[in-house]
Amino acid sequence: MRTFTSAYNFSVLLRCAASPPEPVAPPVGYVSPPIGYAAPPSAPVNASYFCASARQFYPYTAYCPEGRQLVVPSR
Repeated sequence: MRTFTSAYNFSVLLRCAASPPEPVAPPVGYVSPPIGYAAPPSAPVNASYFCASARQFYPYTAYCPEGRQLVVPSR
């Protein structure tokens, strides 16, 4: 056992023993999203995509602000 010869050593020991432990942050980790994405439904073979604002079918218009609509030919 250790003996303390001065009051200074004893006060340092009390200060260290009385202080609460510093909080430790939890480890930062990455949680990956679940795997199992569904593939989009495939379009029929003769289908086309139409852009109403450009009044053109894909690929004749490169940009379509409202998104292209799937057009399936009637039988």
